[in-house]
Amino acid sequence: MTETWATDGRTLARLVAFGTTRTGNGNAIAYREIWTAPLTETAEWHRVATIDDLIDMPGSVWDPAGRLVPMSEGGYVVTKASSLLIVRPDGTLDRQPLPVDRMVIAPTSNADRFVVASVAGARTDTAQAPFRAMLWSRDGHELPLADGVTGIARSTRAIGLAWVQLDDRQWVPLQQDGSLGHGPSPAMVDPTTHLPLVPTAIDPTGAWVLGSWPAGSLADQTWLVATGTGLPIAQVDGSPTGALAWFGDSVLFTRQNDGTDVVPDGGGLISMSAEGVDEIAPYWRVGLDSLPDPTDTADETSVP
Repeated sequence: MTETWATDGRTLARLVAFGTTRTGNGNAIAYREIWTAPLTETAEWHRVATIDDLIDMPGSVWDPAGRLVPMSEGGYVVTKASSLLIVRPDGTLDRQPLPVDRMVIAPTSNADRFVVASVAGARTDTAQAPFRAMLWSRDGHELPLADGVTGIARSTRAIGLAWVQLDDRQWVPLQQDGSLGHGPSPAMVDPTTHLPLVPTAIDPTGAWVLGSWPAGSLADQTWLVATGTGLPIAQVDGSPTGALAWFGDSVLFTRQNDGTDVVPDGGGLISMSAEGVDEIAPYWRVGLDSLPDPTDTADETSVP
């Protein structure tokens, strides 16, 4: 069993994969379920969807690298699926068909507009390679954005629809009209290699970035940096895994260290801010061991 995590600040969402099953065209895919739980001490897990809910039409696809990304108004969007799949804050699933050869890459600050890519482009994004992005609206309108996109992050409405990371690794704002603006460029460098920080995530206001270095003494660390000054604010060993949630000058994420996702062992939910780094108590793991494991029947499940 494998699992990935995300939080919108109100709930914790868990994407679980058990074993494999086969689609109608014979491709092996993981049997997957989505669960959510409130971030409270009396957390109870609610199963939102199974693979049958997520892929229920002939030709539907959900790429193995698909994940849950928090939306600005709460809830999550399922990325890299050939249908628009939204987990609402109340735990219900909202579905809408996408145009042919399109997959969702990320939500925007407008609940009715999403960054999408072709199926081939979405799978290129799996390897963090540049892809061609488009802006799609739920009314069916689509605008081309840019080639050479390597990432999308949530922004405030004042900034625009989203932050777009280009192949030079810098973040620029996506404006309401679909054009790209100019973004911050933190100047922090590794003192031993003189390599610049690679900003892997940016907060919705553009005031902070989360980043790391590709090599050198700081390569296995994640840093919170103020974009206005380029000065480091906080540091933690390991790297984020799954989706991040920003709250002012703090960021919440699950952590990966030395190739091991530490969440299943307890803790692992990291809060990082100017006040320091905290590992949030794993009270939200209540009841995880009792979740049903469909491994015994997954191989017999047929998905159209």
